[in-house]
Amino acid sequence: MQRTISLIAICAVIGCGGENGAGTDFAQHHSGREELAPDTFVPHPLCANNPIGSTFDPAVGLPSSAALSQLSNTDTKGQTTLRIGVATTNQHYATILIKNGPPVGPAIDISCRLGVKLHLLIKFIIYATLPDLLTAFRAGAFEIGWAFDPALADPDLALTNPYVIVPNTYAVAKNSLFLKVADVDVPRTPQVKVGTGVGNSPDVYLTAHLRNAQLLHYLGMTGQDALLAGEIDALASGRVGLITFAAAPSSKGKVRVLPDDIFYANLAPFMHLNNADGLCYLNDYLEAAKTSGLVLQALTRIAQPVIANGSKVAPAIPTCAPNARCHDVTVTADGTCHAPASIDSGSDDADSDAKCLQSPAGPFGLGVTKATLTCTDNAGNTFACTGNVTVVDKTPPVIICPANQTLECTNEGAVATFAPTATDNCGVAQVTCSPQSGTKFPEDPSPTLGTCTAVDGSGNAASCSFQVKVQDTLPPVVTTNPGDENGFIASLWPPNHSLQTILLSDCIASITDQCDGTRTAAIVRVTSDELVKAHGKKGEDMVIAPDGQTVQLRAERDGPGDGRVYTIFADTKDDDGNTTEVTCKVQVPHDQSGAPAIDSGAVSCVGDCPPP
Repeated sequence: MQRTISLIAICAVIGCGGENGAGTDFAQHHSGREELAPDTFVPHPLCANNPIGSTFDPAVGLPSSAALSQLSNTDTKGQTTLRIGVATTNQHYATILIKNGPPVGPAIDISCRLGVKLHLLIKFIIYATLPDLLTAFRAGAFEIGWAFDPALADPDLALTNPYVIVPNTYAVAKNSLFLKVADVDVPRTPQVKVGTGVGNSPDVYLTAHLRNAQLLHYLGMTGQDALLAGEIDALASGRVGLITFAAAPSSKGKVRVLPDDIFYANLAPFMHLNNADGLCYLNDYLEAAKTSGLVLQALTRIAQPVIANGSKVAPAIPTCAPNARCHDVTVTADGTCHAPASIDSGSDDADSDAKCLQSPAGPFGLGVTKATLTCTDNAGNTFACTGNVTVVDKTPPVIICPANQTLECTNEGAVATFAPTATDNCGVAQVTCSPQSGTKFPEDPSPTLGTCTAVDGSGNAASCSFQVKVQDTLPPVVTTNPGDENGFIASLWPPNHSLQTILLSDCIASITDQCDGTRTAAIVRVTSDELVKAHGKKGEDMVIAPDGQTVQLRAERDGPGDGRVYTIFADTKDDDGNTTEVTCKVQVPHDQSGAPAIDSGAVSCVGDCPPP
């Protein structure tokens, strides 16, 4: 049998002072539910039945997203609800005091405060028996159930830390021979009959531990009727419930409760398996509820004095440690060859109060560094994991090439020296150039391209280029024959009007060129400082050979004059057209007195003559 109570009711009317903090925390932590303002949210109507209020609320954070999704249910309309299943078989979690009345007990009180904390609606689903509770749980009717002993529960239940320890003993007939617990499970004839509730903690415990007595199972309160009717010799249950039963008018003076205990049951809520985040949050909440006094208040509000009769708040148990999650990361180095990095791969904590610190924190240098992430919650629980931070260098070096060079040719080329500069964020880069510095570059009208490449230790490369131009701008160097003491390379005598041959080699002694091995020389024009008309045209006095290597000069001078001077002009060129012009002089003396001819200036010219 089950009853479902699922409503939103007014908490603001009674006992909800100081709830705004929880609502605000929720709005910040759970996106999408900000529409439920903290001053308008109200919990379940059962929570308004003599509520404990916020005074004893646990100091615990809000659940992680994973924990919240496991603790609650979201329907097709997007409504998220805490679905809580409660059996009304034990006052330590819930009972119904009035026929058809509301359930009361710690399961209700603690769940109500949890709903306020999470700012979620609560749907209580009430069951009359533990088998009904388990059947519904396994059918997925709710996410949180109350309650079982972790040591005795079925293996498909995931139990939280217990919140209460309950002594269990026997009730026997007043005239029974049993004086203590050990008297019950002994060989007797007829066999001792022990009754217990179906599926409760005494049932599970005695099924495993009874050796001689027969165990019989009863639903609800029918076990009490069986003891009064003499159908069983002892009824096993919680001490508080048995004391209440023994004091009831229908059984007063007919039964008594043994003074010692069979065992202590540890009662705890439960969830489905594989919900570790949600289970951890419930653990954190219950442990904080023990510390805050909420559990004690809930136990104290039970109609029967459970604390006075041996029940007590379960001792503190360590809560779940934070869930530190690490992964290896690879990051790119910055300009300082370092990089920040986090190995945190979504670490979380059930109640969101953990702080995670990474050591070393970074930034990290080039290569692989092992880092440790340690997460610590407010209870001091820690969990650590490790990961590798790999910093890679993907930044190429910065290389600056030398300026373009223009060099003067020497022996068909020129040696260029240069030194590019390179910097790298992670150290020194190796620089190579092609052609290398010190290489002889050829003389060429077109520049030769040089390329330099810098490579860092990670293989990143950068290149630049420059030009080397080798040019020939210098003319050949010509050495002329010195001639006689007056500078004449030849003297034509006698003046018999004949044509005399003068060689270019008579004029030029040597020709050298810094760049080229090849050069040319030729007579380009000849001038005379006299005109002689007696024997033909003036041009016939000076005849340059077609190849420019010789010239014929007439041995003739003007009788009244001061002698005749011929000036030979020769050009020498390299293969780039650079030209050196030289001159040599030949005389026809006036007489044989030894006086040289006087150069009176050119009055006639043959060859490549300047314009008049």
